[in-house]
Amino acid sequence: MRVRRLASRRNYERKPKLPNGKGNLECSYCEHWQSVSGERGYFFAYKDGYCTLHEVSISGSLPNWIHRVCLDFSPAEEFAKDNQIGLEWQPLTLDEVVAKRFTQMGISLSPNVLYGFFYSDPTHAWVIMNLPPAIESSGEE
Repeated sequence: MRVRRLASRRNYERKPKLPNGKGNLECSYCEHWQSVSGERGYFFAYKDGYCTLHEVSISGSLPNWIHRVCLDFSPAEEFAKDNQIGLEWQPLTLDEVVAKRFTQMGISLSPNVLYGFFYSDPTHAWVIMNLPPAIESSGEE
């Protein structure tokens, strides 16, 4: 019996799909984040780390898979890459993507507070912990 093949996927371009939670707001995508290994990005989400801006350790959120973020989120290069900034199918700028994601949170966010949410439902964010005030850089070395 002969099986008819469908058209190959190589015959047309498709927008790549992102894995669950990839490119969403998360401490691991922030310039101020330091994981135990020193890496940032999707593969370090949900793990223990340190916020250099607030000078505080942030506990991992496994096995609950909770995204963590505060108002001082400063997107790292990995955030831009995973949100496909600059590619033809991504019309938004980096600042627009960050603003859009914060708008989806569904609550008024306060400074010096770490929030948690599930990537699939950012409208139900909650307070994880209060953070020490952000450390201001004096610009001196």
